[in-house]
Amino acid sequence: MLPTSASHFRIVALLVSVLAWVGLGARAQDAEQADLAEDQPTTPTIDVISLKPILRADPEPVRLEPVFRVPEALTGKSGSTAADDRGTTDTKTSDATAGEKSKPPSPESRLPASPASTRLARAHALLDEGRVAEARELLLNLAKEYPRSPEAPEAIFLAAETLRDLEQARRELRRVVLEYPRSPHVPNALSRIGEISFILGDHEECVRAYRAYMKYESDPVGLRQAGVQLAFALLRSGDFEQAREVFVRLRANHAELADTPELIEGEADALLAVGLLAQAEPLYERLETDFPNYPFAVKVLLSRAICAELQGRRDEARRYYKTVVDDYPQSIEAPLASSRLDDIEDALVPGAHASLARP
Repeated sequence: MLPTSASHFRIVALLVSVLAWVGLGARAQDAEQADLAEDQPTTPTIDVISLKPILRADPEPVRLEPVFRVPEALTGKSGSTAADDRGTTDTKTSDATAGEKSKPPSPESRLPASPASTRLARAHALLDEGRVAEARELLLNLAKEYPRSPEAPEAIFLAAETLRDLEQARRELRRVVLEYPRSPHVPNALSRIGEISFILGDHEECVRAYRAYMKYESDPVGLRQAGVQLAFALLRSGDFEQAREVFVRLRANHAELADTPELIEGEADALLAVGLLAQAEPLYERLETDFPNYPFAVKVLLSRAICAELQGRRDEARRYYKTVVDDYPQSIEAPLASSRLDDIEDALVPGAHASLARP
C-alpha cells in the first residue's frame, strides 16, 4: 500500500504524464534544465560516488522501512527467525562451539576497548534509554574526534536517524556514502537517502540513491524492494520510459509481484505517458475489474477516460469523466474530470491545457 504522502503525487504524476505524451513535458524540462545550468549546487551529491565493492563486516545490517510498503507476502520473509535457524544446528557444531568457549581468550580479546568504541556503546545505551539528544551529541562528537575510526560511519548514520530535519539528516547520510565508501553502513545510508529524497520531492536524487544501493546490495529481497521503489521514483521524476522498463522487469521476473495493483497501475501510467495507450488500457481495465476495492479506483477511472479521449472515443471518455465527478465529487481527480467534460469537444492537444500541469 502506498503511503499517504506518496498518494498526493498520483494526480500530479498523471497530469505530467498526459502532458508529456502531448509534448508539453519536454518543453518544461528544457526550461528547468536551463535554470539548473545557471545555478549548479555546490554541495556534493551521491552522483559523484565511485562505487566499489564493500567489506560486509556487519552480518545484520539495519533494515529500513521502504517508502512504498510492499505487502508482507511479497517480501519473501518467512515465519522462521535467526534463533529458529540456530536451533537446527547439529550436535557436532554445538560441541565445536562448546570447545571454542573453553579455550582461553586470545591476547587481542584482552586489549582495552578504544575510546571510539566505548563512546559508540554509550550512545547505543542512551538511545535504548530514550535519551536521543544526548546520544546524538555523543555520536557527532565521536565522528568529529575520531573520523578515521571504524566506528565513525556508524556514528554518523545513527546520528542522522535521530534528526527530525529530513534535509539535515540527508546531508549526514551523504557523509557516510561520500567519506566512507567502503563502510558496511553505505547500503543502508543509500536506502535512507532514497526514502528521504522521495519524501522531499527530490525524485532525481531518489533515483540515484536507489540505483547506487542496488550496486552495493546482494540480498534478493533487498534488491526486489529497491527495484519497486526505484520504479516509482522514476515515474515521479518524469523518466517514463525507464519507469516502464523497470515495472515490466519487476512483474516479469517476480511472479509474486505480477498481481500487485500498485505495480500494475505504475506500469499502466508509464505506458500512458509514453503514448502506448493500447497497452495501458488493458492494465487499467484489469485494475477496475479485478480489484474493485482498490483505494485509488477513482484515479484509474480518470486514466481510462484520458486513454479513451486521446484515442478519439469521446462518448466513452464522457462516461468515465462523469463517473468521476458524480461518484467522487470530493476527490482531487474530480476538478480535472469536470474540466474535460466542459471542454470535451476541444481536442487534448499540445498547449491547449497547460494549466492542468499545476497540482
